[in-house]
Amino acid sequence: MRASWNWKTALFSGVYRASGFIVSSWQFGPVEAARAGALEFVLFSTLAGFTGAAIQRVRNVKPAWVAGTVALVAIPGLLHASEWLVHGRFHSAARERGVALSIGMTALAELFSLYVMREGAMLTGEEGRSLAEDVTRIPALVAGFLLWITGRGGAGGPERDVSPRGGRPTGGPCRAGRRPGRC
Repeated sequence: MRASWNWKTALFSGVYRASGFIVSSWQFGPVEAARAGALEFVLFSTLAGFTGAAIQRVRNVKPAWVAGTVALVAIPGLLHASEWLVHGRFHSAARERGVALSIGMTALAELFSLYVMREGAMLTGEEGRSLAEDVTRIPALVAGFLLWITGRGGAGGPERDVSPRGGRPTGGPCRAGRRPGRC
């Protein structure tokens, strides 16, 4: 069964996004910053569960630009339209600055999500591992992502091969011969 909700993406996205609104709203005081951060946490943890599942579903689609378009155009359009409306409805201070910061955070977050899911991390459902296993992989995933995004390598690039073992990657930390059956 394919995941329709990715609780790992929901959790991490909520925390990540709340920090942006806390920083953007801090000049209005800690209460307003906490309120805007809490609103962003609830909104993005709700939405990111669904969008994370969408990225999980398209992560290995060929050609790779299709997955990239979903991750960098379709999903951000939905997220930021919702974000703008919700923060407007609740009169969040610094809404413009918060949403602008959030758009920048989205570009980075969605690329990172696509990368780590192609590497077999942060997946839920039958394809997923425990959160503890995913968390232990984060330092190596961040390093690989930075190499990939700067054009210096990294196995999670958009054109790498995918093995027939349930869509697990054949390159990088999951290369054949390394931790068999774990990637």
